[in-house]
Amino acid sequence: MNISIMDPNMPKFTEDMTNWWTNEGHFVWRQRYYNPELVRQGDVVWFDTCDNTLKVGCEGLPEHPDWDMHKMDLSKKQIICRVLDIEAWLGHHRDIDWNLVDDVIFLAPHIKEIVEKDINFTETNTRTHIVPPGVNMDKF
Repeated sequence: MNISIMDPNMPKFTEDMTNWWTNEGHFVWRQRYYNPELVRQGDVVWFDTCDNTLKVGCEGLPEHPDWDMHKMDLSKKQIICRVLDIEAWLGHHRDIDWNLVDDVIFLAPHIKEIVEKDINFTETNTRTHIVPPGVNMDKF
């Protein structure tokens, strides 16, 4: 499987996932910011934050309208976004077309509640999950 990760905080949060997937035999691409080629190449496309990286994927850019994921065949892809607390507090989720996202991950129930005041995920068919962040104690 090909897994594409867009993570502006690289490798702070996604390094352990990347290592695990690679050890399982998957090919993993990682970049800091939105890259439409990673969307095209990945079977799974992971946006590690709900910020401008995903917003550009939902809208494209004036000079790059073809970057808009609406113009891509996403039918065989799994699009995932992890919403961080600061993004929920600042309302970044309001700029996202959730119809493009298959799964959204929240770090805690109260973050999910903040976002769900604005977004009805049942209308978008986006599945919601709460996955608390973990710490690899072997690093310390």
